Parts: sequence; structure tokens; C-alpha cells
Amino acid sequence: MRNDIQPSLQTVEQYFSKSEFYIPSYQRPYAWQVAQCDQLIEDINQHMENFDKDSQDNYFFGAVLIAQESGEDHDVTLIDGQQRTTTFMLLLKALLLKIESELAIQPQDDADGRRLIKRLNGLKEQIASLLFNMSEDELDDFVDGLSFPTVEMIKYINDSISEKYAFDMQAILLGRNFEEIKQSVHQIYRRQKDNRYTNFYKNFRYFYNTCKELSVINCINFANHFIKNCQVITITSFNTDQAINIFNSLNGTGVPLTPIEVIVSKTTASAADRKTFENNWQEIVEWADKSNLDLNTLMTHYIFTKLSQQNGTDRWNPGIRAFFNKNKELLNDDVVFTDDLKKILNTYLLTSETSIGRVVSQLNGNLRPFVSSYLFFRDDKRY
Repeated sequence: MRNDIQPSLQTVEQYFSKSEFYIPSYQRPYAWQVAQCDQLIEDINQHMENFDKDSQDNYFFGAVLIAQESGEDHDVTLIDGQQRTTTFMLLLKALLLKIESELAIQPQDDADGRRLIKRLNGLKEQIASLLFNMSEDELDDFVDGLSFPTVEMIKYINDSISEKYAFDMQAILLGRNFEEIKQSVHQIYRRQKDNRYTNFYKNFRYFYNTCKELSVINCINFANHFIKNCQVITITSFNTDQAINIFNSLNGTGVPLTPIEVIVSKTTASAADRKTFENNWQEIVEWADKSNLDLNTLMTHYIFTKLSQQNGTDRWNPGIRAFFNKNKELLNDDVVFTDDLKKILNTYLLTSETSIGRVVSQLNGNLRPFVSSYLFFRDDKRY
């Protein structure tokens, strides 16, 4: 197994020449919001205004950490950089819709119009090749309006067990127009007004409206600058475990990781069998969804269980991050860790409809973890 690291400075065009971008099960949900998208557009525009073609001083978006380990199910696994990669793809899709709307209204009976159509079709083909795996014939048919990409062609694959709305990305990339996309995306139950939409859709809608305001020439210039004069550093590790450890060591930019995401990332890195841990964690997430015990609350119950087991002087909640910073060894055995979480969840679910469970539900939230730790050890003869 290779243990070397390969850095490469790549333009957006070069970066998206890869055949897929796989987001593994332990990754966080898509968290970027319109504010970050607005800053992205502003940064690109400012760079365009000050760009010197002679110096070729391209705009730098930051680093992306990927794993390419032989024997894995996917060629390219995104370890760090999925927020930017997802956002770039949303912007590319918005530009693609803008280009198609311009093609529909360009005159074909004069030389200038035909030249503009040729430039737009070239850009349409190029952006489609960045978003989808399409042969030359399929790209030609797409440009001519004879066919459209299918779900199998999408380069974006999101298997994150924490991402509940991954389908939205598929709906956006395959949507033929804005109205079709709006009707296809998920609307979150019981959310009001704009809060009912996911970050995928809200960010795409922002990019769509921004591109809609561009003149056809400004759209072409912006798209070309983004694709050819903006770049990332891809850091490729050929050992997935090594890549995860690098991420845990270097992460400190972008949207901060939540304590749960830090725990999942660190446990994944130290797991004896990564896929076994991923399956166990997915089961825990599904159990938690069926109960009213969210992951943060579940982890608080786990903490009090371990404090009881340690029989120390601490009797208050130190917080998830502080507790695991002090008790790092608890994440070294992923099987024991997930088994304990499952036991807490199972006990909670079994007792929730009993007389004990009904009494516990009436207690102050700060008292429930103490009861949970008692129930965890109740049948253990060692205690």
C-alpha cells in the first residue's frame, strides 16, 4: 500500500476532469449557506477585475484532500473539500441553465449571432463534461438537444449517513429548468417559508438568480474565468486511513466540525475495520431517528454512563468535546464504543413505553442521563 502524498495545483476545469466525487458515509452534511456562496461570487468577480493575463495569477480556493486507495469501491473519495466541491457543482449547474436560456433567444440569421451560439455551445459542452460522465457522442447529442444526462452519469455520489437530503443534489443536476428543479427538491416537514428548503436548493437558487442577471457576454466571461483561472490544490493520499488522519490534524478552516462529526471522523481513523464501524454508526443514526433521542443527547447519556463507570468526582456534564479530549482512549475500540451506544439506545427505546419510561420523560432533561446510566448498569452484576 502506498503511503506517499501527491499534491497538485489544478484549475476548476482540471479538478472536475475526475470521473467521480464520492462522499463517504462518515462525512458531515452539506453545510454551506448563501453567505458563503455570495462571498464566493464576490471573490471571483474581484479576481476577474484585477486579473493580469500575462502573470497568470490564478485565484486560489484552498486545498482539497482526496483518497485514492486501490481496492476501494470508489476511485476518488473526498476526505476534506466536499463543501467547496458541492458548491462549485451548484454554480456550474446554474451557469449551464443560464447558457441554455441564452441559446434559446440568440438570433441565427447573422454572423455575430452564429458566433455567439458557437461560443455558448462550446461552454455548454465543457460544463456538462465537468458535471457528468458523458462520451463525446453523448455530449454532442446533449448540445444539440437530442438527449439529456441520466442519474448514472452524475459525478457526485453522496453516501453520508448524516446527509438526509442528498437527493436534492441529484434533482438539481438533472433538472432541465429552474421550475422543474423547484418542484423536485425536498421541502422539510414542519419548516416554514424559506426554512423548508435545503442548503443545496437555497444555494443553487442564489447562483441561478445571480447568473440570470448577467448579460450573455458577462456570463461567458465569468464562466470561463471560474473554470480556467480559479484553482485548488488537490492533496491525494493513496491510503484512506492516512488521509483521514491528515484531515483530523489539519482541519481548522471552513465551517467548523461539530463535536459529533469530530468523534465520527476520529473513530473512523482508528477503526479496526472502517466499513464495520460505518455500518454500526449508520444503525445508530437510524435508531436515533426513530426515537426522540438525537445524537447529541445520546452522546450526553453515554458520557454520564462512562462517568458513573469511572466512579470519579465529576457529576456534571463537561460537554462532548471536553469529555472526549480527556478520554480519547474511548474511541480506540470502535466496536465497544458503538455497542455501548446501541445498548443505551436499546434500553431507552425498550423503557420509553413502560412506567419507568413515563416517569423519566417527566424529569428535568438534566436528570435523564443519570437515569440512563443506572439503567445501563442495572443488570450488570459487577456493579
